[in-house]
Amino acid sequence: MQEIAREICKSVHYHLLDQHNNAGPSYLLFPLHAAYEAFAPASREAGWLQAIMRHIANLSGFEISRKLSSQKPMKYTALKMECADLT
Repeated sequence: MQEIAREICKSVHYHLLDQHNNAGPSYLLFPLHAAYEAFAPASREAGWLQAIMRHIANLSGFEISRKLSSQKPMKYTALKMECADLT
């Protein structure tokens, strides 16, 4: 399951490109939630996913994505971490 979750993480950059407007973030909501469930809450991957979900809420206004976050916000620079680093 974690392999699939990592593949979902690898698609985040593509879905957040400007050309997708709000469609990209909306397509990510369910897959990111599923990916988040695949990792332990204290894992590096779960922290990265939480930060991405907060970023989507800030970027697109989809406040539902913020509900995944229960930890203190990561700095935006942490979002620049490549998904390849998660493997």
